[in-house]
Amino acid sequence: QLGHSGGFVNAVAFSPDGRWALTGSADNTAVLWEVATGREIRRLEGHSDSVESVAFSPNGRLVLTGSMDKTARVWDVATGKEIRRLEGHSEWVNSVAFSPDGHLALTGSNDKTARTWDVSTGKEVRRLEGHSGWVNSVAFSPNGRWALTGSNDQTASVWDIATGKEMRRLQGHSDSVESVAFSPDGRWAMTGSSDNTALLWDVGTGKVIRRLVGHSDNVNSVAFSPDGRSVDRKSTRL
Repeated sequence: QLGHSGGFVNAVAFSPDGRWALTGSADNTAVLWEVATGREIRRLEGHSDSVESVAFSPNGRLVLTGSMDKTARVWDVATGKEIRRLEGHSEWVNSVAFSPDGHLALTGSNDKTARTWDVSTGKEVRRLEGHSGWVNSVAFSPNGRWALTGSNDQTASVWDIATGKEMRRLQGHSDSVESVAFSPDGRWAMTGSSDNTALLWDVGTGKVIRRLVGHSDNVNSVAFSPDGRSVDRKSTRL
């Protein structure tokens, strides 16, 4: 049987070279697909609950999955084998990301923390603590020095990766922050919220630069264009 066996597809990612797509599903699996043909190439099996987030490493050789089973896992793209299990969160892992150099993994969880992990060993490196609600979304800055987290506590935070210290608290939403992204130059951050808006922030000052208003329901996902001049934001309803 090809494709997911049932349940929602919760997350998708493209490989850096655009050849592959990865999907994570409520059927507890992630599936690697060939974009040109739409064929299933690998099925990543091992999670015991829904796969909520997926990411490719910068070199495209590894993938990272985060699950409601409270773990994140690193997989070999070529074989589909699990090579690292990142264990330590006490609640669901909602969001995952690789650092730009591929050495670190970043996870955000319902246990109100984000954590960085050494990809080569699977060991926890830093615990980012300060949110009072679930951490719904995580991202690395393009230079790898900062992490961005979005939380149910209605805020986003910028963290120093080297020390684990919170550097900025981005306050301006009136409901849960569902998605976060850095601009390609790292100067700006974008957040999408259940308050039906997306906000553009100056990372250096923590100030709101633009408020994007118009959606009539939750803004669940945000992204910058490759040149950083425009943003994409996706809502529950159009």
